Amino acid sequence: MKTVLFIEDELDYRDPVVKRLGEEGFEVYCAEDGKEALDIIKENNIDLVLLDLLLPRMDGVEFLYILRNDLEKDIPVIILSNLDSHPNKNEVAEYLVKANVTIEELVKKVAEYTV
Repeated sequence: MKTVLFIEDELDYRDPVVKRLGEEGFEVYCAEDGKEALDIIKENNIDLVLLDLLLPRMDGVEFLYILRNDLEKDIPVIILSNLDSHPNKNEVAEYLVKANVTIEELVKKVAEYTV
């Protein structure tokens, strides 16, 4: 079973995505901020990260920096944010604007990166 870590603090957005990914057979871990996400990554084998940028305690930019530089993890990351730009787009597999992507489109993207 492929594992996805969804780092998102907005439950109204996160819960339907998690439900749909579960229906497609993915095991989904959830974190509300970057600190919690790093703990999950240290304890589990994660195949893909869905990352919001605006998070409490530790934002997505700092999380991504630590993931790539301190932990030296090469896990594919899909940024999923309503911000339309990110300075380190080359460090991620995909950059999606939440408002422009449906849950079904997101599920297809997740499937592409977890083959």
